[in-house]
Amino acid sequence: MKFFIRCILLSFILLASHAMFAATAPDIKAMATDKVTGDEAVGEKNVFTKNTPVIYITYEVSNIKPGQHIKGVWIAEETNNVAPANYQIDEKAVVAPTNGKAGDVLVGKFSLSKPPAGWPVGKYRVDIYLEQQLIKSVSFTVT
Repeated sequence: MKFFIRCILLSFILLASHAMFAATAPDIKAMATDKVTGDEAVGEKNVFTKNTPVIYITYEVSNIKPGQHIKGVWIAEETNNVAPANYQIDEKAVVAPTNGKAGDVLVGKFSLSKPPAGWPVGKYRVDIYLEQQLIKSVSFTVT
């Protein structure tokens, strides 16, 4: 009987801890654009020209904890042999303010300027990591 009660109690604890974790797991919204106001996108855009001056990935991460790291990694997936497949172009990391509180929202943007010869035509993506875990990929093309 004691074993049965312990099993039920353990099941309850596991379910309660899972519910607490799920309620506070970070959530991200991200999009590509070529126009921003501050850190906010002015319309979503997933197709750019080779002369687009700057491409932005804006993000909003909710339920973030103070001091957590967000990293954006720019990848050229396929550029008609201008770069190797899945070539890492650049990366940038930011840290959530340490004076915040758990559950805060972090809003920001990653940006990459046009190369001197223009953007190579092809497929790209930006992988967004929270700490070392991939939480979102934003894809776009250059035509």
